[in-house]
Amino acid sequence: MTKHEKYFGYKQGHRFRKKPEKRISVAVVVPKYGLMGGAENFVYELTERVAQFKGVDVHLFANKWQNGGDAVTFHKIWTISFPRFLEPISFAVGVWLKTRARYDIIHSHDRIFSMDIFTFHGIPHLTWIKKIRKKRWLKLVDMAIVWIEKKGLTNPRLKKVLPVSSIAEEEMRRIYSFPENVVEVLHPGISLEFFENHSKQAAIKKIRNRFNFSESDLILLFVGMNFEIKNLDLILEAMAQRNKKSRNSFKLLVVGKGNEAKYIRKAGKLGVLNQVVFAGATPFIQDFYLASDIFIMPSRYDTFGMVVLEAMLAGLPVIISENVGARDLIDNTNGFVLPHDATPLQVSEILCQLENPDLRHRMGENAYLSSMSCSWNAMAEKIYSLYLDFASEI
Repeated sequence: MTKHEKYFGYKQGHRFRKKPEKRISVAVVVPKYGLMGGAENFVYELTERVAQFKGVDVHLFANKWQNGGDAVTFHKIWTISFPRFLEPISFAVGVWLKTRARYDIIHSHDRIFSMDIFTFHGIPHLTWIKKIRKKRWLKLVDMAIVWIEKKGLTNPRLKKVLPVSSIAEEEMRRIYSFPENVVEVLHPGISLEFFENHSKQAAIKKIRNRFNFSESDLILLFVGMNFEIKNLDLILEAMAQRNKKSRNSFKLLVVGKGNEAKYIRKAGKLGVLNQVVFAGATPFIQDFYLASDIFIMPSRYDTFGMVVLEAMLAGLPVIISENVGARDLIDNTNGFVLPHDATPLQVSEILCQLENPDLRHRMGENAYLSSMSCSWNAMAEKIYSLYLDFASEI
């Protein structure tokens, strides 16, 4: 009998024949829950599943939320939004006041003063401002975030830090020092039912008709909410480079929100405007994945990139940069990882390779198989096991 079974009683699958001797109370902290966004979706999918396990009482502390199942109890954290530097401070103070000495485990997905587990969805804020945003000076709000982050990550209560990728771990370790066993990379998961009730053939017909793509067009899919950081520039330049050698059959489908006018002008100057379609943002992304042939996102920086995992589940070979955390899942069998200084010519050569249908289909199948090991259920079991480990020491 394992210590988990001893603590909770005889285990059968993921349900227990008798009530646990003691229930674990868990406070999950995140500013926004269940709303559109990578981190918000991460917390929602994970928390809703963990809350279904017996022996765990999950309490969610947030400023805004979308209700999920009945197993989660919600608590409002009021914040002061103006001036801006008071928002992260008021959130951290509100969480501290409502959770101190009341819960067995505090699992935070945001920077607060005290927690047992911290899922790090980004990188240290100082690194983000200096290295990614290229800002010389910190604003008051940045100073507040850096201060709260340091308080939380140096608090002796902290037992586990879960960065979402090796990129996040590397950047975190540049600033903070942790024992080896405190840090463990835990990638985001994906619902294996994400494409349930969606037909690939129907999606192909729907999307190609909607955007006037021909049957011979190869659809290159880009999904992102910030065109500059996601490096849409490089993709347009690579398509123009490809056109220099031969008139290619690629059409770029851009899904997301960004400065469309700027990139329409750029596509026009590069002579690829007739190969690019801007579809805008949509919460119903499944048909776009299923109707496409290749996924590309050569971001200048992305801590993980949930859309990469979604594309893999759709059976698409992926092209990403080494600055995307999802690189942890990519090898030369299911996609391509570009160097951080990739040139349009390098990307163009990869596109040329993927015009081969056999290679494209083989890599797509391998991408699908890789994604199957990253289900939200598997991630939830890992978190649940972690809670049990902590509970056994209470």
